[in-house]
Amino acid sequence: MFDVVAFCRDRKVPYRIKGANVGAGWVGVNCPFCADDNFHAGIRENAYTCWKCGMHSLVSFIKESLDISVGEAYKILDEYDDNSLFKRKIERTEALASSIILPGSLDNPVAKRYLEKRNFDPAYLEQKYGIRYTNMVGDYKFRIIIPIYKDKRIVSFTGRDYTGKQEPRYKNLSIEKSVHNPKHLLYNQDNVKYNAQTIGVCEGPFDVMRLGDGFVATLGTKVTEEQIRLLAKYKNVYVLFDPEKQAQERAKNLAERVAIFGAKVYIIDTELGHDPGDMTEKEVQEIRNFIGI
Repeated sequence: MFDVVAFCRDRKVPYRIKGANVGAGWVGVNCPFCADDNFHAGIRENAYTCWKCGMHSLVSFIKESLDISVGEAYKILDEYDDNSLFKRKIERTEALASSIILPGSLDNPVAKRYLEKRNFDPAYLEQKYGIRYTNMVGDYKFRIIIPIYKDKRIVSFTGRDYTGKQEPRYKNLSIEKSVHNPKHLLYNQDNVKYNAQTIGVCEGPFDVMRLGDGFVATLGTKVTEEQIRLLAKYKNVYVLFDPEKQAQERAKNLAERVAIFGAKVYIIDTELGHDPGDMTEKEVQEIRNFIGI
């Protein structure tokens, strides 16, 4: 599916996701074929329609909007197509495992002290989220192992460095070794009420562990189409990403992509200057009260 919001933002093409002349579920653009300047054209999935001059191909829209050749337009269409071979190779690699064996154990005083310094209760996280700890050996050494569940079954995991010295900070189990691609899920989605109308979404597992049930994580700021559609099932979606500029830009992009499907999406700017995972209990309660979770 053509990611029209990302295309328009990156290429400085004016667009709307709501307002005059924009139908529900459509992204409004100015039609380059009839010199429109009031968003009479709309794009939805792979369809382009102008309410004044009719249907056109996406390649033609890209070509005319950017004043480029047809060949260049095809390359850009592929770049923003979630079903392109390149993205499918990266994001849609097939999960092949039938079960997961978590590395590590519950015996690691150093990792537990790391959690306590961040005002987490290790025993609670072990019981609630099934975390474990590794020591100095193995592919995931010196990491807190965080299982990822789907329907109460462990389908993958990620490991968070607790030394402050390892890169990357999070090391994920490969998709091929997972039971299910974790980027097609929302971390902690099993702990959202079945009939919930509202959901909170943040970046990482520790944000969720701080904020509690009703919140999920996208496992990073890069969000897949599968995750977008899972979030769009809820009536109200509250996005709470880290305060850094890049994370906030990603939050805006996520909000616009989810809103296309009709959900009401809100970006929470706490103005606290620290990540959701480092909030105090008082700050967490204020957020939960505000959202109504």
